[in-house]
Amino acid sequence: MTGTIASKVIEHFIGSPLQARRDAWFTDLGGRIAGLLEKGVLTEADLAGNEEFVSVVADATAAAMRTHHEAKREALANAAINTAIGVTMDEVVRASFMAYIERYSPLHLEVLRILANPGAHERMSAAAKKVYIGSSVTVLIEALNGPTEDVVARVLRDLDSDGLTNGSAMGAMATGGSMLDKRTSSIGDAFLRFISTPA
Repeated sequence: MTGTIASKVIEHFIGSPLQARRDAWFTDLGGRIAGLLEKGVLTEADLAGNEEFVSVVADATAAAMRTHHEAKREALANAAINTAIGVTMDEVVRASFMAYIERYSPLHLEVLRILANPGAHERMSAAAKKVYIGSSVTVLIEALNGPTEDVVARVLRDLDSDGLTNGSAMGAMATGGSMLDKRTSSIGDAFLRFISTPA
């Protein structure tokens, strides 16, 4: 393959899609910011000189360019928006949170949201009601309806290792009611607020 042909292939199959991804990201984020300005939730003064916001947007933009998953791009946009409206935190914590968004799969985010309030998740609640005693992991897998036990176990290990869950043994035997107990830690709850649409 000649250099000219290779360049055209790279531009067509890589360069153009990446540019389209970048344009879509900034259009979406800019639209959200504009909406908050129109509603008076944000002012231009809030954004002017807000170095923390600029840093988060820079990190979020780089991460958004590296993923095709809408759930992750949504989390990145919410992180930027929440920073813009004044959600502040220690720089070390913020850096960790941004790294989690990039490192985690959409399944990690879904599982963490379920564990924050299992009883509010329709499929989790329904699955737990069918069990008198059993493993919370088994009920979670049924609620997710797709991932294998090995994959879910890996996700749970990752979340626990990062301190986002409270360390309770989900593989242990439990009654149906206790399977719906909250499983996230305070730092896990803070992470979820950081990546969720502002109330």
